[in-house]
Amino acid sequence: MKIFVYLLAAALTLQAGLVNAVAIVVGDKPITLYDIDKAKQNYKLSDNEAAEMLVQEKLEEMESERLGIEVSDFEVDRELENMAAQNGLSMTQFQMMVENSGVDYLEYKQEFAEKLRKKRLFDRLANIKLSNPTASALKVYYQNHKEQFSTFERATVTKYLAQDKQVIESYIRDPFSSDAGIMKSKETISAQELNANLQYLLQNTPEGKFTPVIDVGEGYLSFFVNDKIGSSILPYEQVRNQVMQAWKKDKREEAIKLHFQKLRSQKNIEIIR
Repeated sequence: MKIFVYLLAAALTLQAGLVNAVAIVVGDKPITLYDIDKAKQNYKLSDNEAAEMLVQEKLEEMESERLGIEVSDFEVDRELENMAAQNGLSMTQFQMMVENSGVDYLEYKQEFAEKLRKKRLFDRLANIKLSNPTASALKVYYQNHKEQFSTFERATVTKYLAQDKQVIESYIRDPFSSDAGIMKSKETISAQELNANLQYLLQNTPEGKFTPVIDVGEGYLSFFVNDKIGSSILPYEQVRNQVMQAWKKDKREEAIKLHFQKLRSQKNIEIIR
């Protein structure tokens, strides 16, 4: 019996040592087998996909350190408070909502801080590398991506109008709650009848979802999109601003990707096991 216990303890010690063993070193930053296994489980990835993701994270971490990009607890709390306020929630209610979704709030906060740091890094890199497009470059982009600038011909929607913004936001979060104070009407509307802002709002809201709540003067309005019918390409002059934003988004992603590809060739990435 003693021999069995000893052998089991030895096996567990060996396994723990292997799991904590360093698998990859990016510069001076190690990635362990445990890190890879955890990423595999959390994100449903293969060994190679998990390793690639972690190498990318280490490169981003190194670039953040080089550029002095940091995110303080105060900044994270302020961003979360703004997010809660935009959804008509107090911080206590927001924390409860996170916890009720099965996520530990401290872990959520840490992940949010990392996303905020990453966004600042990418913004910094994109601003360094990105210049404004010429008019001809935008037109070429539009011609090559016309499908991105199409719209529905008609849409069947349910309109929700309320005097109190929080009333309608609460109903959107829980459609089984009371609809007291909300006026509802089902309509079929033509895209040509809508102004550019409403057309864009409905175009970018999937079927079976609510649009963001908007102030329409006589109250607060949200559309539930039942379905969209037909499709037509919008003329360039009508969607020029959207073309500009789409071009910038693509070029931003391209610039960041090329930056990290170059960084990979410069940094010493050692695969140990």
